[in-house]
Amino acid sequence: MKSGFSLVLSSLTVLTLTATAASGKKIDSLEDLSRDAYIWGYPAVYLSKAREAMLSKTKGGLESINHFYHSSKIPDPFVGHFLNVNPENLYSWAWVDLSKEPLIMTHPAISARYYSVQFVDAYSTVFHAISNVNFGEKAGTFILTGPSWKGEAPKDLHQVRASTPEVLIVAQTFVKDAKELSSAAKLASQRQLIPLSSWQKGIQVDTFKGAYPTAPLKISKNIAASGTQFYEELRRVVEKNPPPTQANVKEFNRFKPLGLQDEATLQAALAGETTGKMMEHGLFEGEREIQQRLATGFGARINGWVYELKAPPFTDDYMIRAAASQRYLFSQPPEESVQMALEADSEGRQLTGSYRYVLHFEKDDFPPARYMWSLRVHELKSKNLDDLSRAISFLNDKSSSLKYNMDGSMDLLLQEEKPAKIYRSNWLPITSNANFYVVLTLYNPSNSVLNRKYIAPSLVRVDESTIPKQRVTHTMMADATEPVSK
Repeated sequence: MKSGFSLVLSSLTVLTLTATAASGKKIDSLEDLSRDAYIWGYPAVYLSKAREAMLSKTKGGLESINHFYHSSKIPDPFVGHFLNVNPENLYSWAWVDLSKEPLIMTHPAISARYYSVQFVDAYSTVFHAISNVNFGEKAGTFILTGPSWKGEAPKDLHQVRASTPEVLIVAQTFVKDAKELSSAAKLASQRQLIPLSSWQKGIQVDTFKGAYPTAPLKISKNIAASGTQFYEELRRVVEKNPPPTQANVKEFNRFKPLGLQDEATLQAALAGETTGKMMEHGLFEGEREIQQRLATGFGARINGWVYELKAPPFTDDYMIRAAASQRYLFSQPPEESVQMALEADSEGRQLTGSYRYVLHFEKDDFPPARYMWSLRVHELKSKNLDDLSRAISFLNDKSSSLKYNMDGSMDLLLQEEKPAKIYRSNWLPITSNANFYVVLTLYNPSNSVLNRKYIAPSLVRVDESTIPKQRVTHTMMADATEPVSK
């Protein structure tokens, strides 16, 4: 005998089919809605899992909320697996809850080095950023407020209004070399968070002393594997963090038949023999579609390089948002930095440590970055770039003693064996018999990159019997009016 809930569902199905026939409009099935709910909610649930995992590794646990954790090591072993970290930067992070009151964030004066502070909402959207690009080298004090806060911010503070009560803050501070690691770490530690009520009482120093976790943290990216628990996790996140835009509210309301509005309705839907199976099947369909989107890449592939597409803030393309979240946790604004990934040489062959390679930049075609560019090598342990293992080696144009050819061009050598001393400053070591990929990061990229006009040169494999010659599809110099890091 059917339960009352099943009878209601059956009645709704009949009404739905009748309405569909009368109106001619397609009505989504529960499986369609489940798939779309997984794609829409993936960033929120994945970020929530990252929050839980990161805080569980701290001695303070939930007491660590609203406090910064500052790393003193590069590359950062703790967040390196699920954040696409750059090995020349120190990382700081904090999980923030603005539901009770605003927080004050102090920011030190930082000169002659790159820095950025990204504010990420509960749906993995960077809603604000502070960096050399938009804030300069001066010190500043910021008041972070939740979306429902009605108070008036003090005039001498910079207000950052969050789009959700729960926020992740990730900061990067550039380190030139090992000699200045200690001083850079001390500078980064001056970023502090203090409750507004404490600040108003004259407290301007956070006395919380949490030891930075050092063991690598790995988080499963296939959330569908945990089954229909996903829906309850999504329901809890949305309950604490209402969708920040009307488009997101509208999309979430589509999922009302799944019962995401309250726990009792959701559990009843999952308990149904038919509805539970359809909702579970929708999860795996959603994960499959995310994997397909990742497999196609985020941008055009030219000369072997893939120009990574950044998810725009508050995008209505929920598939892009989900795919970007699975790969990066969150997507930085392209004005701050752009990454280009290289997986193949000039002939389209897999990069492997069994060969030697040369990357040649003409004098007028260096990576067009207003602040700096860096090049790093990663081991490729799988056929996709989701396995962000630690960088084997890296060079950048700020701290590396790069040498130029007589005509102003430059050759970077990627090979296992150590080259002659005169070439060693331009050497990127690779591991013998191991596949690898290369990442080029441009900090504060020029317009030619943002407009997708700049094309990096191909990587040429050096065979014993040949002289390497660059083979490219097309090259385009950076805009002559723009300052180019060199």
